[in-house]
Amino acid sequence: MFLPETARFDYLLNLPEAEEIGGAINAVMKVIADENEEIGGALPRNYNSLEKPILRELLRILDRIPRKDITEDAFGEIYQYFLGNFAQKEGQKGGA
Repeated sequence: MFLPETARFDYLLNLPEAEEIGGAINAVMKVIADENEEIGGALPRNYNSLEKPILRELLRILDRIPRKDITEDAFGEIYQYFLGNFAQKEGQKGGA
């Protein structure tokens, strides 16, 4: 899937702090949906309802995932990353 430069993760990650990040993510979702009809209306476009600091932190967390290791199933690999980290943190609590 080809994404224009303004619809790529690094673009969003490097937006200036003053930029409306929710609106920028919404625009990315629209570009992806417009370029890929099979996606239809499946992508959310209400990111501007979330607080800017939360979205910025989410992008920073996602940036920790080693993207060079991601192959075809990016969503599956991201899911496994979060699942593994969640299980590790829960295990440190001793099941409490």
